[in-house]
Order: sequence, then structure tokens, then C-alpha cells
Amino acid sequence: MVGRVLLFLAATQVLPCARPYVPATVLVYDYAGLDATARDQMAATAAEVLGRAGVRTGWAFCNAGQPDACAEQLAPTHFLLRIVRKAPRGRAGLEDAFGVSLNGDGAAYATLFADEVFEIARLVGVPRGRLLGYAAAHEIGHLLLGPDAHSRTGLMRGVWDRADFNAMNCRWLAFRPAEAERLRQEITRRGTVLAAAKTAP
Repeated sequence: MVGRVLLFLAATQVLPCARPYVPATVLVYDYAGLDATARDQMAATAAEVLGRAGVRTGWAFCNAGQPDACAEQLAPTHFLLRIVRKAPRGRAGLEDAFGVSLNGDGAAYATLFADEVFEIARLVGVPRGRLLGYAAAHEIGHLLLGPDAHSRTGLMRGVWDRADFNAMNCRWLAFRPAEAERLRQEITRRGTVLAAAKTAP
């Protein structure tokens, strides 16, 4: 009888919990000429990381066969992601960076530097598309959490180390719970702004 009670309790503890997903769209402009494998792995990785934080993303590759998906007017829940080969010369602080985000008046987009990402991926043994995906999720995190959102642990660390790269290979590296909550709140706020704009006379 005790065994049956314990079995019942164990069964009730593994039921899935509902997650309050919020929707967002990532519009990708690939100026680095990524191959399909790296491009698809980047999108899948970033979507998985953001999904674990409660953000369900749709992805469109604007200059790689999906121009119609990017022709509509941008919404507050759309995020632009540019991929270029190298960081611009003469920009202090970008020499070893994987990417940068800009979130100001009239502009909100993230840029990834493919050559730097791929070189580190080769050195640390992380598939390059996967590392590019983690970098994309990190920069999208900045677009939602702000430029000073670096943390001491997790995906939003300012500098990743060997333990972080190992976590990427195991698909463990993630936003911290408080960061995930803020991501959802900010996207929800932007969605509310969009809805209000559509219903305004």
C-alpha cells in the first residue's frame, strides 16, 4: 500500500507545467553568406534558448529567399538581426566581440560578427552554428533587457569561459529565471503598445 502511494505521488510530480509563452519575430539579414547548415543551426539554437525563457520566436531570413516576410512594417515585437563578417574597424571594445546591439531612437537591431564567432567555435569545439545561435540569443537579450544587462552567470555573461562553452555543447546555457521573466514582461509590454496602436482611431 505504501508503494502505491509513493508511485502516485511520483506520477503527480512529473506532469508538465504550463509556460506563459509570448510571441516575437526575428528578421535576419545575412551579409556574411552563411551556409544553410550554420544558418539553420543558429536559428534553431537561438529559438530553443529563447523558448526555454518563455519567448516563442518566428524567424525570417530577409535576404536569403524570404523577402516577403520582411516587407511589412516593423512591429515592436520584431527584432532585427544582422550578420556580417567582421566588426567595423576602429570601434573600441569590439575587437574580440561576438556581436553588438543598438537600441535607441529610430533604431533597434543586433549585429553578429561571423568570423570571430567561427574562430572561437573552432578553438573551443562548439559547432559554429550553435555558437552563433547563443550569440544571437545574447544580443536579442540586450535588445530587451538593456545594454547593461550582463550577469555573472548564464547566457548574459559579458565574457563566456570554458564552462559556458561546455554548457552550450550540452544545450544547458540559458537565461537566468529573473532575466526570462523580464524578457516576457518587455515583449508583453511591446505587444500591448502594438495592440493599442492598431485599435486607435
